[in-house]
Amino acid sequence: MNVRRRQNKLEHAENPSKAKQQLSFEDLLHSFILDCKAKNLSPLTLRFYQDSAKQMKEAFLAQQVTFDIYTVSIREIKNHFIAYLFDQRRSDNTVNGRIKAIKQFFKYLFEEGWLTENIVNDLHLWSRPRS
Repeated sequence: MNVRRRQNKLEHAENPSKAKQQLSFEDLLHSFILDCKAKNLSPLTLRFYQDSAKQMKEAFLAQQVTFDIYTVSIREIKNHFIAYLFDQRRSDNTVNGRIKAIKQFFKYLFEEGWLTENIVNDLHLWSRPRS
C-alpha cells in the first residue's frame, strides 16, 4: 500500500490571527534570538543573526526609508538592504550570509504567526555571472 504523507508546509496564512499584538522590531528580534538559543545554535551564529537583522534596519534608516517589519516588501529589502550592502562594497559572501540570516528571521516570524506571509521565500543568494 502506497500512502503519501503530508508535508505540513504552510506558505501563506489564509486567516491570520488578529489576537497577536504587534511587537516592536527589537522585541521580535529578541524573541527570535531566544528561539535560536533554544535550538542550541552557537553564540557566533546568534550574534551573526542579530547583527544581520539590526544591519537591515540600519540600512533602511541610513537611506531615510521608513522600516516597518510588518509591511516591508521583498522589493524594499532588495533595493534598500541588499543593494545597500553592495554599494558599501561588501563581498558576495558577506551579502549571501546576510541574506541567509534575514531569511531565517523572516521564516521564524512567519512560523510564529507574527507575519501573514513569508516574503523572503523568493529572496535568493547572489552569484556573479560567470565569464
